[in-house]
Amino acid sequence: MADNVVMNAGSGGQNALTKSVTHSGDTAQLQGMSLLIASGSEGSWTITDLTGGAGAVSAGTPRVTLASDDPAVARLALLLSESAFTGRIGEVQASPTSNTVLDRLKALLTELQLKADLTETQPVSAASLPLPSGAATSALQGAGLPVALGTGGGLKVDGSGTALPVSATALPLPSGAATSTLQGGGLPAALGAGGGLKVDGSGTALPTSLASLPALAAGTNLIGKAAVAQDVDSLYSGVTAYTIKSATLSTATTGDQQLVAAVVGKTICLLQLVITAAASTNAVYIDDGTAAVGMWDATRKLALDVTGAAGVGGISLTFRRGWRAGDTNRPINVNLGSANGLNVYAEYIEL
Repeated sequence: MADNVVMNAGSGGQNALTKSVTHSGDTAQLQGMSLLIASGSEGSWTITDLTGGAGAVSAGTPRVTLASDDPAVARLALLLSESAFTGRIGEVQASPTSNTVLDRLKALLTELQLKADLTETQPVSAASLPLPSGAATSALQGAGLPVALGTGGGLKVDGSGTALPVSATALPLPSGAATSTLQGGGLPAALGAGGGLKVDGSGTALPTSLASLPALAAGTNLIGKAAVAQDVDSLYSGVTAYTIKSATLSTATTGDQQLVAAVVGKTICLLQLVITAAASTNAVYIDDGTAAVGMWDATRKLALDVTGAAGVGGISLTFRRGWRAGDTNRPINVNLGSANGLNVYAEYIEL
């Protein structure tokens, strides 16, 4: 039976691709098919037969060709390149490239060689070391002591093991040593009859008076916590001197009015405060911009009256320990309740 048949013969049918195949004595026409590749777009398709490619493939087997710009092909080419291969494996040479496989193997073999040659210190356990014959183990303590030791563990110095008492009375003293026979008239020339040390060669007692000590140097020197003299410009805390400063304020403006400016890292401490009314009446108190300072505050103010009818005309206060701002970096303010003039004078230190 011939290959290829005409479908619907006599009616203008088309040829069909068939193959005559005989199996077990029977012959039949098997319809075949062709694989085609269509490329292009609607109205302009190009049809190409899919045929077996060249190269190491069997006849009739399609060959698949990968494009050179395919990422997988580019990666494979990089892995198989000589530079990439040697970059990972390393070159076979005396000094392979650092961190390659051959470099790591060389380092490992070098370490093993050093250990095998005993050129590196190796840990050794003394528990497994054999002891020499007759070594002093616990089994030898007691009756088995070395001959140089007595039964009490004492060292034999004469071979008999007998105790040897030693008395200091039998020890010879050097010539002129200080024995009891030398006390009294036989004292060394540097000692007086009472046993005192002669410092001037005569043996006479030498009294010492504070009046003969050299005077302290003049200036601001202090001993301990005692000030040498009253200092009108400084106040002392122990041996630390604080300079006394002053400030004045004349104002008729209500609210906080700065008397002493804040000092970085310092706490203002008032030593003296004088407040006098300059006109009419007022109610004032002292604060540090955050909290009240001293005995007055926003609800308990100092009442001032220039006439003396509704309050004092002025007040002068001196503080033993001072009125202090609540913290460092804070000023001292005078807070006026009304816009009537007043004058303020203060002396203070910075702690």
